[in-house]
Amino acid sequence: SMLTTSSATNVDASVEYATSANDSTDTAREETSEIKPQSVEPMPVIRSMANSITRLPSFVVKTNLDMNIPVMESSRQHVDNDVRRFWRHPNRVNTDKDADFILHIVETVFSDKEDPVRVVNYIDSLPRSASKPHVVWFHWTSLDHRCAPYGPGRQPIFFPESDPFCIKARKALYERNDILYVGFDLGNHIQRFNNSTLKGITVAPGVPGRWPPPYSSGPWGSSKYFLTFRGSISMGRVFYNPTRVLINQSFGNMHQQNPSIQVHIATSRKAANAFPPGTPPYDDLMNSSYILVLRGDQRWSYRFTEVIVGCSIPVILADGITLPYEQLIDWSQVSIRIPEALANDSQAILNLLPKDPLVIRSMRQKLCEIRDRFWLPRDGLENA
Repeated sequence: SMLTTSSATNVDASVEYATSANDSTDTAREETSEIKPQSVEPMPVIRSMANSITRLPSFVVKTNLDMNIPVMESSRQHVDNDVRRFWRHPNRVNTDKDADFILHIVETVFSDKEDPVRVVNYIDSLPRSASKPHVVWFHWTSLDHRCAPYGPGRQPIFFPESDPFCIKARKALYERNDILYVGFDLGNHIQRFNNSTLKGITVAPGVPGRWPPPYSSGPWGSSKYFLTFRGSISMGRVFYNPTRVLINQSFGNMHQQNPSIQVHIATSRKAANAFPPGTPPYDDLMNSSYILVLRGDQRWSYRFTEVIVGCSIPVILADGITLPYEQLIDWSQVSIRIPEALANDSQAILNLLPKDPLVIRSMRQKLCEIRDRFWLPRDGLENA
């Protein structure tokens, strides 16, 4: 079995929720009856291919930026951080000749006010190679407004043929067989479509400033809360998305009736005025069986990594998002994905969360296994 055993069975918040929430106990039993632990050998959450790799490939690092290109400081910082994390890796080599693949780290373009043309031209210029693939580390190049514009009836057009740049972008992004893309969400460049994913690998965003977070050593067998979230009212950087607004409205002051459910969304981004007195601190709310991972400025969120490091179960409302290392990890066993259309119905969301303490314990134990394999080792994310 991929699982280990433990005597820790204290899931007080989960038990409290199952007996105090508005939905009936019978409904909760019915919803979890199909996913209770079985006596058969459980399916491994880490796919077998992750254990069959005997040698990590070598690579050379390149970037499309130099000090003479004027870009936003935040974009240059992203590139610097990513170059640094791979530059230290023992499998990095110095020349193309010695590399199994070429890793290109390109700048972040947050809006059409910047220059996505430079990124697309760089990718398009990469020499074609059947034996030495290009891997493009693709943070975010916003193409929504230019290459997914609204047409008649407010229906967006996917890479319109009338724009030569969009024709070039489509070919570079979707028609090159020698390029794989790496990013936090493989569809983040076109957010108006949920089926615009690039061919490649989704990686986990790190947590800036403090690693690992202080709650990373918390026990997976117990939790203070059942479901939590604390964040801002972010409504999308590229176009309006109401997910957090609707979650804020639907959960409202539920925490006053049921303290095991704590959902707090600030309508102001100013830290001093963000939350009323008495709101539990952020790290305290990470001690939860389930934590909402909501679409914000974009579909992906640093919160996903924070949740995994705490071995809490992510409840994801971000239609179309790709999850980290999906080729290696079976996320269906350890996460709950909920359509954004249910953001205005807190009871429907709660009804979709298993209440059985054994189910919760099993899912969190598997998350700890994933965390220990891919998140906590020094080069775990890069190796994955």
